[in-house]
Amino acid sequence: MTKRVLGLWVLSVLFLAGSCTDITPTSDDAGLIPIDPRTIEIRLPFHAFADSLQLLEGYSSPALLPGALVARKWRGDLDANTLVRFGHPNDRIFVIPPGSTTQVTVADAAYRPIRGRVIVFFDSIEVSGTPTFEFKAGAVQTPWHVRSTSWDSAIDTLGNQSPWPEPGAGPVTPLGVARWDGLAESDSIFFPVDSLTISRWFDQTRPENGVRISVTQDGARVRIREAALVYSVRSSINPDTVVEISALSREMTEIYSPRAVPLDGGFRIGGAPAHRAVIHFRLPESVEGDASVCGSVPCTVEFRPDRVVYAGLLLYTQRSAPLGLQPLDTIGIDMRPVLSPDRVRRSPLGRTVQDRPTFIDPDLFGDGSDTLVEFPMTRYVRDLMREIAPGDDPVSPALALVTGFEPWFLERATFWGPGSGKYEPVLRIVLTITDGLALP
Repeated sequence: MTKRVLGLWVLSVLFLAGSCTDITPTSDDAGLIPIDPRTIEIRLPFHAFADSLQLLEGYSSPALLPGALVARKWRGDLDANTLVRFGHPNDRIFVIPPGSTTQVTVADAAYRPIRGRVIVFFDSIEVSGTPTFEFKAGAVQTPWHVRSTSWDSAIDTLGNQSPWPEPGAGPVTPLGVARWDGLAESDSIFFPVDSLTISRWFDQTRPENGVRISVTQDGARVRIREAALVYSVRSSINPDTVVEISALSREMTEIYSPRAVPLDGGFRIGGAPAHRAVIHFRLPESVEGDASVCGSVPCTVEFRPDRVVYAGLLLYTQRSAPLGLQPLDTIGIDMRPVLSPDRVRRSPLGRTVQDRPTFIDPDLFGDGSDTLVEFPMTRYVRDLMREIAPGDDPVSPALALVTGFEPWFLERATFWGPGSGKYEPVLRIVLTITDGLALP
């Protein structure tokens, strides 16, 4: 840490002063050893404790979320469709040959699909809007990539960027309309799949295979927890036999609009793909205290790890934009060291510096929020202040703010950043100091 003194950044001071009345082994005069502890609180603005705030996005994919959304003008601005690609069923069925006098079955690997149905299962708890809900299904016509697709892009991988002909995964070949009353007693609907479409989906080499599911009413938001495909197949051995078999796998993701745009003086954490914020710390070695801290004359307050009683990062929440991406449930924020600060974007993260994530109420990201949230980080601040012992690994000065899991929700937490005046991040440090005797 560079030797320097930070002047006049003591923003607020809290005295919890007391005196020690222990008697020494050789004298009953405690005044012989000056051990008068004082506890003070120091608040450092962002530029006084950090070099920069680095904002990153694009981690993980909505395809890894549990379930997927369909929405239309949710909270006035969020549209979302669900895309599903189904895998192949078993490579053989077992049928009784025609004319057989026994019930012994034989394997049939040359069966052919003749029709099918897509079954959609809803999360009856996470439903917003006025039932009855109307859903549409359509067969996707454009090659697409499950992990990288978005509202505007069918494929967005390294060296292959391909837009949808129509935003939102269009155009599609209509498969039908189904309605759901929003009740838990009936949490599923189905769409019939014609012979031509089911034959195409049966061919796993076709990159356009998949179904798009959407909701038609404005103000609706429904979570799909699962989707399945049932093939009706005809036996090649006994043409009179039709068997129903299920696809063995499925890949599901959601695409949504609008995308999150840069915030005015703020930053995001979470979402899918996920956002991260990385603070590059640069703690001062001391600050200049005024008479309220030091007594009758100004003094220098030295930062030492043995003096730190508590440290916490103070952030102000910010109203989410777009509103459709405002958190609906409590969201947990974790703080983890960036193990390779020279390559932040691709660096692995270390273990959390908190005892547990900081959980934040979703209402704090609504209108008129601007609420102060504190993230305890005492151990990490102490470690930054310590001298590195020979053979020990240095403490990373870069700390990432992330959700507990990536991705966790489609929604994301938003906070005010540096340069936002009274809402900018602050590092709060509580120190206990003594005159003439260092605390253990």
